[in-house]
Amino acid sequence: MLELRRVSLGQETVTEEEVTTTPLFVERGYVAIPTRDMQEFARSQFTTFAGGFVVGMAAGALFGNLFARRSR
Repeated sequence: MLELRRVSLGQETVTEEEVTTTPLFVERGYVAIPTRDMQEFARSQFTTFAGGFVVGMAAGALFGNLFARRSR
């Protein structure tokens, strides 16, 4: 916890009322998707992204191997 204190130049001590504590790290939970159609949309977006990533990585590996063999 980070402790912030407001102190004037002439004041040497601080009362407990003036001490403010603020956490340094705030953990936030997951946000629930409210409606069924938005859940389906999010799921389809994720599936499309994941599928594209897998296909893209596979195509890149194949082309990389193909070009590596030609350059030898």
